[in-house]
Amino acid sequence: MKVTCIDDSHKPNSISLPCWVKKDEEYTVVKMITSKLTRVQFFVLEEIKPDDPYYGGYNVNRFAITQKQL
Repeated sequence: MKVTCIDDSHKPNSISLPCWVKKDEEYTVVKMITSKLTRVQFFVLEEIKPDDPYYGGYNVNRFAITQKQL
């Protein structure tokens, strides 16, 4: 599934800029995971990964489904 980043704000300091999503860029979702502690859902992406091992993916609220997927 393809998604488009709609929110690249509030980057954690522990994640480097090259490993952070960019607004209006399209990404491929590999899987969706849910934090056992907070129940927040995250996407694991094919093109990019956080370089901080604490983060397993990117919050799903940062993305929208592309027009092509609809």
